[in-house]
Amino acid sequence: MKNYLLMIMVAGMFAACTKSGDLSPVNLIGKWELSHRFGGNILPQDTTYKAGNGNILQFNADSSFKQYENGTIINSGSFHIYNGQLYFNTNAYNAQQFYSLVSISGNLLTLKPILGDIATTQYLKIGN
Repeated sequence: MKNYLLMIMVAGMFAACTKSGDLSPVNLIGKWELSHRFGGNILPQDTTYKAGNGNILQFNADSSFKQYENGTIINSGSFHIYNGQLYFNTNAYNAQQFYSLVSISGNLLTLKPILGDIATTQYLKIGN
C-alpha cells in the first residue's frame, strides 16, 4: 500500500510550473533528494526530511530516470519535457504516461501535484 500511495504521488506530482526556473532537461539532470513534503491528504502533511534519507529522484542525460525510496530503487523509466510539462514513461504501471509540471529554483526542485489530495514535494539537488 505504501508503494502504491507513493506511485500515486509521483504520477500526479508536478502540477504548477512557475517562472522561477527554466524547465529544461539540462536543469533537471542530476540527483535530487526529498527534503520537504507539505499539503495534501494522502501522505503525512508538512514533513521535513533530513539529508541522507535515501529518497531520491535521479534524472539522466539519456532521458531515463530512477526513483529511490530509502536507498532502494522503486521505479524507473524514461522522461521527456514538452510544452513545459514533464512526462514519465514508467515501468511501474505498464508503461503508462504520466505528466507533471515542475518548478526549479536554484538547487530546489518543487513538484506540485495535479490532484489536491497529493502532497507537494521539494527536493534538493545533491549531485549530477
